[in-house]
Amino acid sequence: MKMIEAFKRANAKIEPVSDRILNKMSELFGEKLPCFLKRNIVKAYVLAFFVTIAAMIHAYFQRGYLAFGGEIMIMLLPAMLDMYLGMREDSDE
Repeated sequence: MKMIEAFKRANAKIEPVSDRILNKMSELFGEKLPCFLKRNIVKAYVLAFFVTIAAMIHAYFQRGYLAFGGEIMIMLLPAMLDMYLGMREDSDE
């Protein structure tokens, strides 16, 4: 039970910060960023795919063997942006 209470206290401290960040982003970008992302999300996925492939090739030459490390996380960026768009659409309804 102590862990649950600790998580609740941590969430209570973090949630206002995340709200302030989202509000600040809304002030800075308004509707320009979501509109831009809606138009170009496919391009972001394609670009991230090719950058990931290039990073894997570079990592192979650096290490001397094939291993999947942090370069795979490059593909997370467009996925996170896509989730951001989905969250905005859910909140607009």
